[in-house]
Amino acid sequence: MCAVVGMKPSYGLVSRRGVLPLAYSLDHVGPMTRSVRDNALLLQVIAGPDGEDPGSANPGPLEYSAGLEQGVRGLKIGLVRHFYSQDMVAHPEQIAALDAAAELLRELGAEVRDLRLPPLDQYATCTRIIIRCEAFAIHRQWLATRAEDYGDLARQRILDGAAVSAADYIDALRLRARLTRQTMAAFADIDVALTASNMDPACPIEDADACARLYPRQARQPFNVTGQPALAMPAGFTRDGLPLSLQLIGHPFQEAMVYRVGRAYERATSWSERRPPGL
Repeated sequence: MCAVVGMKPSYGLVSRRGVLPLAYSLDHVGPMTRSVRDNALLLQVIAGPDGEDPGSANPGPLEYSAGLEQGVRGLKIGLVRHFYSQDMVAHPEQIAALDAAAELLRELGAEVRDLRLPPLDQYATCTRIIIRCEAFAIHRQWLATRAEDYGDLARQRILDGAAVSAADYIDALRLRARLTRQTMAAFADIDVALTASNMDPACPIEDADACARLYPRQARQPFNVTGQPALAMPAGFTRDGLPLSLQLIGHPFQEAMVYRVGRAYERATSWSERRPPGL
């Protein structure tokens, strides 16, 4: 919603030490920048194993800007169109921007094919239960002593976790494992997937009702569930000048491939060079 490039790296690639936690098994840390190249360079600096983070991963030395300018010719890109055209119908200008991005990548030489994943609401249900349960476990002491320091929406959503049963939490973990297997199987024959990030343009941040309504309208939750790398980046602007976006998703620890596709799209458009009014 802010016309910047943001990478959610593979789960465990960047240490969470020192970051206020929300959900231990879903939290990721990643960079936000103006360009894909800058994002890759920044991830190179912050990625790496950390013995103080129990979720830390060590995939070995990786070069995140490797192949950044190689383009997409010959790559296989899966378009998860049902996320934003059926499961949760996006704003018309957002749909048009995503379809245009898929067509541009095809023109640049990629093979773009439809990719079918489990329904978006299955990932959302799984995420909602896990986040609320784990967030309440983390924040319950602070909520008991300084509840006024939380925003209204965050406070209510975390408190909802008190009503989640252990059985519900275990069922959500089992659903997560099943969704992850199904997603990885679908990714077996592609290099990167393309879908929506947000379903709508931005709303005024002071409009609490609009923010509460629009926040769940997104397609980022599936890849928190699976722990895959996902890059959100500009995909144009609405007629009113608000940023539109897309999301590119890769195989675990294949951030370099995601950046490669993102850079090819960025180079073929001018979206990352433009700024919304006032920025």
